[in-house]
Amino acid sequence: MRTAAGSCIAIVGGGVAGLAAAAELAGKGLSVVLYEARRHLGGRASSFYDEAAHQWIDYCQHVSLGCCTELGRLFRRTGVADCFHTCRRLHFFAPDGRRYDLAPLSWLPAPLHLLPALATWGVLGWRERVALARALWRLVQCAAEQGPDTFGQWLAEQRQPTAVVERFWQPVLVSALGESVERIGFPQARKVFVDAFVASRTGLHMAVCRLPLREVLDGRLAAWLETRGVRLHRGAPVDRIVCCEQHGRWRATAVCVVGQQHPVDAVVVAASWRRAADFFEPHLAEQLGLAAARRLEASPITGVHLWADRAITELHHAVLLGRLSQWVFRPAFAREDGTVYVEGRAAPAICAAGAYHQVVISASRHLEGRTKEQIVADVWQDLCSVFPAARQARLLHSRVVTDPHAVFSPTPRNEQLRPPPRTPIPNLVLAGDWVQTGWPATMESAARSGMQAARILLSPGPC
Repeated sequence: MRTAAGSCIAIVGGGVAGLAAAAELAGKGLSVVLYEARRHLGGRASSFYDEAAHQWIDYCQHVSLGCCTELGRLFRRTGVADCFHTCRRLHFFAPDGRRYDLAPLSWLPAPLHLLPALATWGVLGWRERVALARALWRLVQCAAEQGPDTFGQWLAEQRQPTAVVERFWQPVLVSALGESVERIGFPQARKVFVDAFVASRTGLHMAVCRLPLREVLDGRLAAWLETRGVRLHRGAPVDRIVCCEQHGRWRATAVCVVGQQHPVDAVVVAASWRRAADFFEPHLAEQLGLAAARRLEASPITGVHLWADRAITELHHAVLLGRLSQWVFRPAFAREDGTVYVEGRAAPAICAAGAYHQVVISASRHLEGRTKEQIVADVWQDLCSVFPAARQARLLHSRVVTDPHAVFSPTPRNEQLRPPPRTPIPNLVLAGDWVQTGWPATMESAARSGMQAARILLSPGPC
């Protein structure tokens, strides 16, 4: 539909999808109002305050790859791209503790840029590297619709050695998609490898935030929106979205916030897949595809936050193979002396004395039944096995944070439950990493969906 100048557009949800929709609609002569139930923006890409450490910490370390083009465009457009630093070399630690970097060559055209790196990647033996290269080539040649249901089935068909699966396919997919290779749909896995490893020389470049995401999304990006006329209402939960039948067609006419109705001309539903159906009567939720979306199976991600009396590595990130710990991050806002800076000030107490690290464990269902103390002990043992400095360090403080609904599982069944952004109600569109974007549950999918929703409202079409 083409939204007329001066129309009021309500965005329900202040995660990455809602923020991307607001950025796309800002400056178009519209009245854009965003409602977020929490007291901060960012959705699942947000931070919490640790009382013992006196600092804001991301629930889980979020990263962006070079292939995440729309997310990068959103950050550049809103002036927050300088909050991220780019890693062009990935650091892997084999089960024996040896470090092997993976660094595609920027001066070779894609897909040749990856061949020298894989040919010398010591994590695998030479026969295994040949098997991996052969499988990657076949993956590029195979169309998404030509593969089996799951990527695990495809790997079995390719007779990939166990070491290749455990040291390459599984670590990449678990961290990127939050699920094991046996359950991931073939098209979703193929997209990750083609876009990140093959299609572009910069696809594997990893961008990591220099600041807590709260400062970036709820701070600088939010300020950019407000200077362009977007009204941001934090702590404003939407109870329902009022839809009425007019002249034989349904239209969204208002949003109800804490019992008070606010008339609107169009609505972007950018809430989570578990919440979106609650805004509507059951029959409308069914027609909009939201009842089906609520059945999306979630996959948990666990962040293990550790404060020690010293830095245990000079690296900003590391991939640990064959261990409970999957990724280790030393956030860029932790300075070389271990001092952590929060909003420009040195944090006191624990932070002033030590160094902060975060370990990410995706698809962490296998942690159920373990106590937080057991998880921390196992993770710390992993770090001591890999980093000599950790054996001399003293652990001062720790937190274990698990989000059971961190991402939806990229299974074939779940893919069928994702609704399209357009709905039977012309002035109501859907946004979120869970709508049909062609991407799995990532910040890139969320950003694409928000921009896509805004463009639908701005494009010519029936109202």
